[in-house]
Amino acid sequence: MSVAVVTGYVPLPCDHRSADDYAALGSQLLALCGKSLAFRQPLADCWMANWMADAGMAVEPGGKDTAAYHAVQHEKSRWIARAAGAMEAETLVWIDYGLLHNRKIHPIHVTQLLEAVAATPPTRIVSPSFGVQSPAPDRINWTFLGTILVVPRALAFWFHSNVLDAATNPPTWEVNTWATVYRQNPDNFFLYGANHDETMFTRYSSW
Repeated sequence: MSVAVVTGYVPLPCDHRSADDYAALGSQLLALCGKSLAFRQPLADCWMANWMADAGMAVEPGGKDTAAYHAVQHEKSRWIARAAGAMEAETLVWIDYGLLHNRKIHPIHVTQLLEAVAATPPTRIVSPSFGVQSPAPDRINWTFLGTILVVPRALAFWFHSNVLDAATNPPTWEVNTWATVYRQNPDNFFLYGANHDETMFTRYSSW
């Protein structure tokens, strides 16, 4: 069963990491991944930024937890769907472009995850999780951790379509939108317990 990594990057003003730093991290990630597709585009090309602009809400470039940040994070599902249309891989593994800034995650963890996915490909969308949560709407929902998402090609377009339907304006975190899709369609997902560290990679399971 073929596996491909999907990732992407949209430049935004960022105090903690420069565009060059992101480029170096992304290059390091892609060097580990074999078959992969990395998207790079401006904020204006993100579907949520256009959606909000059509609704009369200006989306100015901004850093973490701004409307622009949420628009970029919501692009993940579209990039996965685009990859499903462009590649022959049966399983698509989303990995955040700047992942390797996390010192708890090493290159071997990335390759181990891809090997595990190839050995036990999922029939559902698989994600590391803090557990199913229901926080207040203005708080982040860590049912999905966001950094990694393993998507069968057959569910890629379905997932993005449901993200479009579940998105809110004003926007929230993409993982909150994903949690809404999960609540409506739990049988299409499998969650495994992990934290924002190497356990996202080492605890992968598809059943």
